[in-house]
Amino acid sequence: AIDVVVDPANPTKVIAAMWERQRREDYIKYGGRNSGIYISTNSGDTWAQPGGGFPMNDVNLGRVSLDISRSNPQVIYALAAATSGSSRGLYKTTNGGTNWTLQTSGTTTWLSAVCFSDNYTGWNVGAFGIILKTTNGGTNWTTQTSGTTNVLWSVDFTDNSTGWTVGGGGTILRTANGGTNWTAIPTAGVSLELFCIWALDENTAFVGNGGSAGGQGGNAIFYKTTNAGVSWTQVGATGGSLGFFNGIVFSRSNPSFGIAQS
Repeated sequence: AIDVVVDPANPTKVIAAMWERQRREDYIKYGGRNSGIYISTNSGDTWAQPGGGFPMNDVNLGRVSLDISRSNPQVIYALAAATSGSSRGLYKTTNGGTNWTLQTSGTTTWLSAVCFSDNYTGWNVGAFGIILKTTNGGTNWTTQTSGTTNVLWSVDFTDNSTGWTVGGGGTILRTANGGTNWTAIPTAGVSLELFCIWALDENTAFVGNGGSAGGQGGNAIFYKTTNAGVSWTQVGATGGSLGFFNGIVFSRSNPSFGIAQS
């Protein structure tokens, strides 16, 4: 899975995004019929695709990023990309995944991640350092200045003010005012391309890398900061030669429990 969210009101309900992807020296595939959303209501024992307006069995569907409302878990967002690299838009459900409505994502640029801090306020990030913000549930988006042209792979906000985003070249950006200003965080102790971030509060966050230069896989490493990014400590690694951290999920109600996807 490229992304996973858990219903905060019902932990047996899990929503996963699959990305059909191959990357070799002579061949790159960024989507296909197996890309899509899968929902389990029994802690992962069985899975089903929701349909209801979200693409299924679509050869042109690429990467999908997910986020679920913390105050109303019936509201779920799915940011979809095309195999060509362009954005296919932001899909939204208000009934837990049964029906989906396509909204604008604010750009045709390839987007990699979405995060909503409440039912109305959210951010998209992606290629060329793009950051977009909505304050009306995804109906309209405004561009924010990131200060980087590196791809941004992941974004997370703890509230409407404090947020983090990470990406290419070990990029880590942090904002304390909802994205009006983004500040580059020193990455001493953190190496390689960063593909995921999860922020527990304004000072504590976790990031994971792709295991080798360009995210080709390797001994992927998981880092933690407790001082808003001033310093980072390694807290885990995949070992081996094929590791790749592509997601981090912690419980908002019990932050001592977390899962890293590789």
